Amino acid sequence: MPTLDSNADRDRDREFIQAMQGDVERMRGESRESNRQSMLTLERAMCEKFRQLREERGWSQGELSTRLADFGIEMHQTTIAKMEAGKRPLRVSEMFGLSHAFGMPPGAVFFMPISAQSFPGMEALSDELARTERVVAEMREHALKVIEAFVDVAADYGVKRDHLIELMREAGAAE
Repeated sequence: MPTLDSNADRDRDREFIQAMQGDVERMRGESRESNRQSMLTLERAMCEKFRQLREERGWSQGELSTRLADFGIEMHQTTIAKMEAGKRPLRVSEMFGLSHAFGMPPGAVFFMPISAQSFPGMEALSDELARTERVVAEMREHALKVIEAFVDVAADYGVKRDHLIELMREAGAAE
């Protein structure tokens, strides 16, 4: 399986982080209104990314609302529509809930490109994500089997312990 953790990938990530740090440094010299607009642009970009993820999975806004409820985030379909349209702010708790609903850490969503056209390797990344999701599912299944085997062994030792305690009682009563 090809790995995405090559030197070129690390160099590209490092350059991206340095560019973001440069943006932060430039913001320090900007006006409050300019900084506010930059932050709102970032927020709209995050909302666009969540819309993109929803559409890529073929989920309706109502479906996403139901999935968010599983994470304790009550967000009606109309609220999702307003957020995706940039007419409603995105709260931090909602960002975390949305990220988890899509099975991604929030940092991954923050750094993902806004559209497949903005990153030439998006198809390769999507393929890698699908493979990774299969591996995670296999690992979960394996972990459940290991846990089941552990419970069986622990139960056997519990029975053995109980038997040894009974033998000790009988031996103590005979003395």
